[in-house]
Amino acid sequence: AAAAAAAATKDMVDPPVLLAPGPEEGRWLQLARKVRMLCSQEERAARPVVVGAQGEAAIARTLQAIARASEDGRALEFSVRAAAEDDDEGQHPFRGDWIRFQAVSKCTWTKFRRMWDAFGKMRKADAASDDTSATSPVVSSKKKQRKLKVAGHTQPGKLAKAILNEERQWLGVVLEVNPDDEEAMFIAMLSLCELRDLA
Repeated sequence: AAAAAAAATKDMVDPPVLLAPGPEEGRWLQLARKVRMLCSQEERAARPVVVGAQGEAAIARTLQAIARASEDGRALEFSVRAAAEDDDEGQHPFRGDWIRFQAVSKCTWTKFRRMWDAFGKMRKADAASDDTSATSPVVSSKKKQRKLKVAGHTQPGKLAKAILNEERQWLGVVLEVNPDDEEAMFIAMLSLCELRDLA
């Protein structure tokens, strides 16, 4: 009995990798509830929830699930990395690749929104100032931060470089992605994976 209890506790703390939902209606909502439940468990503390996804549709649904889990409870920070597998067919540079999502809860959604709004006001104030010294990481008021629009034809490598440049100038990046465009969401995640090689 003690061994069974220990195994159950270990499974709560270090659960297996969750798999991205299939195409069935509402499956991504089930994943959102599962991610939210795991991230809210006190015994997990700051341990990340891991989700593996393969293919445009699965990756898009995973991103939707993480977003919904954030909006329904605690704000989730997530990272992505590619876990490449052998591509036997060789028809697509990303065929056979899995993307590994790691989501962790650090604060409530309300607190995150307050911090994000305050951060945005701070960047605008810095940009409006006349301080253009080399120590200031923010561009001058002659420039305005842009939203990086992501479409299905966007090249992941170029988007990754644009994200890195924006982050260096503004200390933050805003991506504009249509949540109904699975290909665009896939491209956005691939670009985030490529940041590891550019940073």
